[in-house]
Amino acid sequence: MRINAIVLHINLLVFFTVVVKLSHLKVGTRARIIDVKNGRGLRKTLLDLGFVPGTEIEIVRKAPLGDPYEVRLRGFEITLRKNDAADILVKVNGKC
Repeated sequence: MRINAIVLHINLLVFFTVVVKLSHLKVGTRARIIDVKNGRGLRKTLLDLGFVPGTEIEIVRKAPLGDPYEVRLRGFEITLRKNDAADILVKVNGKC
């Protein structure tokens, strides 16, 4: 029963926190990764690349048509497609 209470508490914390998709952020915005969804089977690959919950991430730039995105995390920069960025849920640092 204690585990259910902890899960409920965590769910309430996430519910009351402003959580958005990485694809909705503007260039220069910093955020913290909350979760990586399993869209299109890329979850394991994204986690292996360092997109783990709690990691600080920044949108460096977007292509002129909005796809792909370049993001900075853990000291390196990586390019993501917009659809892949939509699978990453983040909490914007200014709203923490």
